[in-house]
Amino acid sequence: MAGDRFTAADISVTYALNLGANHAGFVLGDAEQAYLARTTARDAYKRAMNRSHEGVAA
Repeated sequence: MAGDRFTAADISVTYALNLGANHAGFVLGDAEQAYLARTTARDAYKRAMNRSHEGVAA
């Protein structure tokens, strides 16, 4: 979020923003929405999410 590299911090911030927006009524501004669009589109983010859900029954 604060730099050019994608790190675990980006995954954490993305998770927190999604949690706030989806479960706590937090309204995301344009900058937050753009940030989420960029991070969630990254292959690294998708891999991290897939790994975090391994073994979890749907």
